[in-house]
Amino acid sequence: GIPAVDMGFGNSAKDPVYHYHSNYDSWHWMSTVADPGFKLHSALAKYLGIVALKLSERKVIDTKISDYANELTGYFTELVEQVPSEWLNVTVGKKLGNLSNAIENTEEWLSSLQGNATLFDNASNALQTQWDNSMSLPFWRRIALHFRIKGINYKMRYFERNFISKKGLKGRPWFKHIVYASGRDTGYKGFALPGLKEAIDDKDVIECVKWVKAIRTVVKDLAEAYTGY
Repeated sequence: GIPAVDMGFGNSAKDPVYHYHSNYDSWHWMSTVADPGFKLHSALAKYLGIVALKLSERKVIDTKISDYANELTGYFTELVEQVPSEWLNVTVGKKLGNLSNAIENTEEWLSSLQGNATLFDNASNALQTQWDNSMSLPFWRRIALHFRIKGINYKMRYFERNFISKKGLKGRPWFKHIVYASGRDTGYKGFALPGLKEAIDDKDVIECVKWVKAIRTVVKDLAEAYTGY
């Protein structure tokens, strides 16, 4: 539930073959074939340094909740299109009715989250602009602005922790994140909404219902928590 980033250079058809996880993946190969002079390594290190500086220099955390909401919507939409039609009439509870209604309701909350997240991002950018121009403000107004920013930073800092499930994934309870996890059969390649994906892959309607409801609950809570901006 802690945001992270993975950066690196990709390769093209004209680049040397990368002998991944073999004895040929060596210092000699890297220094003579892939990156003579380690210029790419140096460039990436400098870029990461600039990113770290930019993140530390802003008063408001430089991230966009709306990007996350948009990606989450795409993940969910792609997966529910794979739900077998015969599952859609399965009852999920008195409030939601059947699975079809639960999916539709989740999509509605995802749309609300997207809208509220965009407003939240606009508000956070406005606060940064106010801070950049705050030196002329009376000290008490600057202090008040500081605490407003502190509150919005808190929401951004802990946003992703809302996706942590105490029980974890079925058969792999050590994976707690409901949006991202390593693939069950791929080692460490990541998959989105793994609980729902694996339920569909396993043709397990009960697990599918469970994960649709779990995703809906989190999305609904977030949509409500990030409203009012």
